[in-house]
Amino acid sequence: MVYSLTQSEVNSLYGRPGLEGYRAEPMLARLIEGGVVPALSYILSKSPPEDEEANCEYARALRAVMIRLGLPTPPEAPPCTTS
Repeated sequence: MVYSLTQSEVNSLYGRPGLEGYRAEPMLARLIEGGVVPALSYILSKSPPEDEEANCEYARALRAVMIRLGLPTPPEAPPCTTS
């Protein structure tokens, strides 16, 4: 999926607590309609978080978008617990 976002929108998405490990990586995206466009892909640059570090809000929001777009989705994770 390729989205056109303003810098403010990118900051809003990736500036949230728990997402500090994501880094923009330049790439070329091949479009289904044909053509190639330059893009930035945000890649997690560290090991995946431990269970207690999981960003449940982000995971739920991402899963909801995947469902809305008709994409295959992983099984819903158990609800997050607070300690």
